[in-house]
Amino acid sequence: MRYLTLVVLCLAQLGAPASAAGAPSRTSAEPAAATRTGAARAGNAVVTIAGQVRDRTSQAPIAGAEVSFYTPGIFQFPDFVGRTTTDAEGRYRIVPNFGSAFYGVAAAAGHAARASDDSRCESHAECLSYDSRITPDAAGNVVADFALSPGAVVSGRVFDRDDQSRPYYVSGNLEPVDPADFRLRRSIAVDADGNFRVGELHAGAYRLSFGATQGGDRNLPYLRYYWPDLHCNDVQVLCASLPVTPIVLGEAAQIADLAIGVRRGSQLRARLRSSGNGQYVSQYTRVSLPGQPGRYREATSFFPDNFAVVAPLLPGSVNVALYPDAASSYNAVVYPDRACNGWSCDFGGAATVEIPAEDGIHTLPDVPIAPLRTIRGRVVSADGQPLAGVRVAAGNLRAPPVSGFDEHGSVLSDANGDYQLEAFYSASVVVRTRQDAMGWLDQAWQYIECTDGNLFCELQSDYPRIRFDTQAHHAGIDFRLSRAHGGTLLGRVAETTTLTPQPDYVVFVIPMNTPRRGKFVRSDTEGRFRIDDLPAGAYYLLAHPRAYDTGAITGIFYPSNQPCGFTAEGWTTCLPTTVEPLTVSDGSVLSDLTILIPRPDPIFSDGFR
Repeated sequence: MRYLTLVVLCLAQLGAPASAAGAPSRTSAEPAAATRTGAARAGNAVVTIAGQVRDRTSQAPIAGAEVSFYTPGIFQFPDFVGRTTTDAEGRYRIVPNFGSAFYGVAAAAGHAARASDDSRCESHAECLSYDSRITPDAAGNVVADFALSPGAVVSGRVFDRDDQSRPYYVSGNLEPVDPADFRLRRSIAVDADGNFRVGELHAGAYRLSFGATQGGDRNLPYLRYYWPDLHCNDVQVLCASLPVTPIVLGEAAQIADLAIGVRRGSQLRARLRSSGNGQYVSQYTRVSLPGQPGRYREATSFFPDNFAVVAPLLPGSVNVALYPDAASSYNAVVYPDRACNGWSCDFGGAATVEIPAEDGIHTLPDVPIAPLRTIRGRVVSADGQPLAGVRVAAGNLRAPPVSGFDEHGSVLSDANGDYQLEAFYSASVVVRTRQDAMGWLDQAWQYIECTDGNLFCELQSDYPRIRFDTQAHHAGIDFRLSRAHGGTLLGRVAETTTLTPQPDYVVFVIPMNTPRRGKFVRSDTEGRFRIDDLPAGAYYLLAHPRAYDTGAITGIFYPSNQPCGFTAEGWTTCLPTTVEPLTVSDGSVLSDLTILIPRPDPIFSDGFR
């Protein structure tokens, strides 16, 4: 990744077009001109690249062919120098604005593309060979003729073999059988009716396959399909081991009406549940072939049900292992109950799970897991009465430039005021209450009240910490909460034009005496929010989709309902302002506050569909 970043930065410094290191499409728009001006020269002569594009079989000139040329760039990546189309006689002329050696590619409708060294290509810059570059003669001329073969076409329809419907989130590949032709691999898009067509193909033998794309159906994604009717998932059946029958194409071959019946695999659902506080534990589940743990599929658990969904699976016996995200707080488990270190789980002799012959959803019983680290305590009122339903959280105060309490996990106190925290991602944590709309003043352990003076315990400070390096389980981490006598803010977050409620928005409180991000609440399913326990003073609000982002953020400022935000250090960019703040006094309630969120662009709200 570091090397890729270096390449991108270097290309950016030289002003090279984005396509220089990638694969420009034969239908792409003309790239922006390079920042280097003038023309390439050979001695005192201006370099000119010219030639003719003909049909390889009939020798007839091809009008309208697209010809692109490149020069070796940084680390020999192709650097674009010019693109044009041929005239009625199939001729073209390009005057590159830089470079001393060149190579190109020609593509035309109905023909398979070729590079300037006559090698087969797919009109992509990476098909070009640095060793086949052409240098100008003394007069600055580069002559490059192209002979294109008529291209083959493969088309058909993809359908769900169970109900004949168009399968969503499925795409295909046409891959040459000969590994030496790997650059001729083509991706296949499937339209809204399930139809596909891929043309301008070179003659040869190809493997045709289809499978689920990223973002596909989480519950029952499709198995990998290989023509004519083979299925695999790289667990029970390795795709590379299939006796695939290739599709053999001749020049100008037309293979149409292929019927591709894809099928869904089975799904295995699994989740971890703590034997301590009873909460579900975030994890990922890995399903592997017995005796071959390197052949596996895995998936991460999702809210709200916390199941990890592994699919697609074929019938047969599998091993199942569940790996907690908080690896220092819980052991991994080889199903059903073998605890192990996540890096060295032994599957030898482990019980197997049988995936039935019929496709469907198969849910394992919840897997219990004992916590390796715990924090226990009790939440009571000032007069010692137990407080139920108070949220207690563990985490760390973020260091500048990012401010705020980074929550590892939280739990609600029970009817007796007792709580137990378990999932921790560091060797020491700060513990605090994070209740809201209950009329109590939050505290950080030990008995540090969260007020506007310390930014409601969101500002980095020397809070007492619970350490796990010397003790794994801690008890007696108690809280004694006092009744809050501050003010309350009631409101909602809604979309500007339709007033549609915006759930799960973060609403930050910005005290005028410490104008940076700190205390926040989230809007509920109806977009409503309530902020209690505010000491008398002046406040602004800011709504943002997420509680924590590294760097600066922009949200919607209230009462102005205008965009502004926070710097990377957490200070607001919304001040100074002529807008009057919300003035709160002890016991006051300000209601009917409406934060208006601009309507998102449909391309984002529709998920790019």
